[in-house]
Amino acid sequence: MTSPTQSSPAILPHMRQSIQTGGLIMLAQTPAVTAFNRISVVSCYHDLPMREAARRIFRGTIDSATHPSTTHFLKGVSGHLVKEGARLVFKAPGIVFKPQLDNYFKHTPRGKLKSDLIFSGGLSLAEVIINPADTVRTMWQANKKIKQVEKGKLLSHLYKGASANGLRQFGIWLGFPASERLWSKALEDTTPLDPHSISGIVVKSIPQSFQITVPVWFFERLKNELQYHPQLNEAGKKTSRYVSAFRHVIHNQGWRGIFRGLTPKVWSNAVLVIGADYLLERGRQSSKTKKN
Repeated sequence: MTSPTQSSPAILPHMRQSIQTGGLIMLAQTPAVTAFNRISVVSCYHDLPMREAARRIFRGTIDSATHPSTTHFLKGVSGHLVKEGARLVFKAPGIVFKPQLDNYFKHTPRGKLKSDLIFSGGLSLAEVIINPADTVRTMWQANKKIKQVEKGKLLSHLYKGASANGLRQFGIWLGFPASERLWSKALEDTTPLDPHSISGIVVKSIPQSFQITVPVWFFERLKNELQYHPQLNEAGKKTSRYVSAFRHVIHNQGWRGIFRGLTPKVWSNAVLVIGADYLLERGRQSSKTKKN
């Protein structure tokens, strides 16, 4: 069994390089990801279909703006950059080192599963720690202000939905390597595209995103509800916050409300998957170089 990582002196430059590459990818993705996330949040908050949410955002109706503008889609971009900036520290190196982790467990029983569990567990735990950045972004995109949170309860509110966020991220990152393997094989078997090329990555990003987003959407929906409704379950503690959030959605929007915002979130994650797949390919190339 070979070591999953290099020696310490060699790891640091590799990590710096992965963070730099991840940072450039993050900046390139930011406009599209922020826009789709904003449409998703507004769709959930105002009980609107995707197209109507996008129309109202553009016209400025959601923000009480006087003129239509595409810049309305970028509301919350600073919160997104704070969140993604914090993510870079663990996300980019984690993805780049994933092939080495796979190699480490390659000859052990259920090696792929062990590698995927360690990978997803580490990334989801880190997501819980940076949950406040996610809360701030969600509130801004729903046109809610932090000052609306009751004094003395700010820290508690910033970590609202943290456990759901952790479960959501665990599901996403557990499904990510499996979905990448599945759709790479599907492209190889059914198309002339190289699934490891840029064009192949773009094509497979959509089914990958659908596969990793839909199963954990329920957690995302409840997380959002808690984050932009500071008053939920503040009066009493007899029921779980998540039960309160679920009841709030069903009471105000019906069962249809559970699925509000899902489609734009799939598109948002598809953009992110392109970057993640690219980093994964960089990690594979690096792993092959070390073997040679």
